Amino acid sequence: MGTRSNSNSSNSNSANKTVQATTGAKAKSKAKQQAKQNIQKHSIGSDTNSEDEMQNIQCAGCLAAIDAKCVKVRCNICFGSFHFKCTGVHEKMLKHFLELFDQTGWACVSCWSTAYSTIHKLQMMLLH
Repeated sequence: MGTRSNSNSSNSNSANKTVQATTGAKAKSKAKQQAKQNIQKHSIGSDTNSEDEMQNIQCAGCLAAIDAKCVKVRCNICFGSFHFKCTGVHEKMLKHFLELFDQTGWACVSCWSTAYSTIHKLQMMLLH
């Protein structure tokens, strides 16, 4: 009887490991699919812009045209469109950046600098 219990326990452990591996693989696949959707959502071709607007989008960082295959990011303050490479964020961080962007938004360097300067001026005014 003890042998049968060990055999059942061993089979149960193998089944649990198989389920865990399958669940882990599904989670990884879902994460990859979500990252791909985030990237597609931020490419110009998937925007709700008209065709004329898509052809005339200019990067506010480098002033070059942003083509339909390029991932673009829009500043939540000035609404300027930027190539992802012009955001200053490393290419390896694209997936994570887009996840955060969808949740929190993003401000370009110019807007961030202006906001920081304004906050600093207000703080100085409070001290005096």
